[in-house]
Parts: sequence; C-alpha cells; structure tokens
Amino acid sequence: MQDNPYGFSHFTKQVAVPEPKHSGVGITSFVLSLLSGLGMFVMCGVAVYMAMQGQSEISDDDPNAILLGLAVIGLGMMQVFAFILGAVALFQPNRKRIFAVLGTIFSLMAILCIVGLIILGSA
Repeated sequence: MQDNPYGFSHFTKQVAVPEPKHSGVGITSFVLSLLSGLGMFVMCGVAVYMAMQGQSEISDDDPNAILLGLAVIGLGMMQVFAFILGAVALFQPNRKRIFAVLGTIFSLMAILCIVGLIILGSA
C-alpha cells in the first residue's frame, strides 16, 4: 500500500546534467599557438646566431636566410590559423572555453609581436 496519493515513491531518480566537455577546436588552437610561439622563439635564436657568426648583416640571397624567412612566415600563418580556431571555439555552445580563450590570447600576442618585429625591422 502506498502512503503517497500521487503514486510516486519518496526517492525519485534525478538526472544529473552532464558537465560540458572541452572544445576540441579550442584545444587545437591552444596547442597550435604554443607550438608556433615556441618555433618563433627558436627562429629568433637562430637569426641571432646567424648574425653573430657572420659578424655582419645577413645578406638577402643567403639560402639560410631565405629558409629562416620562410619558417617565420609559416609560423606566423600558424598563429593566424590558431587565432581563427580560437575565435570559432569561443562561440561553440555547451563547451568549456578555457582552451579557446588561452589559444586566442596567446596567438594574438604572438601576432602582435610579429607585427612589431616587422615594423622594427623596416624602420
């Protein structure tokens, strides 16, 4: 016999709301921004080493300088791609946004550093 007139037991099942997962696009943005930022740091070190070995300016037709420039351009494009991925991940519904925010901020800082170095180099 039931004590409850509505027919429900005192212990009803409660469905737990699942915790949102991390955004895969945000994680990709974060990892790309870190890897290409580390690559930029290494390329700056290589440029300083090349300048110190030659004891003069690096010539424009040096194959090593060309490869260094191409590497910097490629890493800069990776930073732009990481920024775009981070911005996309910020607008994904029901996802954690921490990696998207970090990826966007890190890539934006790296892009601003690249632009600053370009302005400094052209001055």
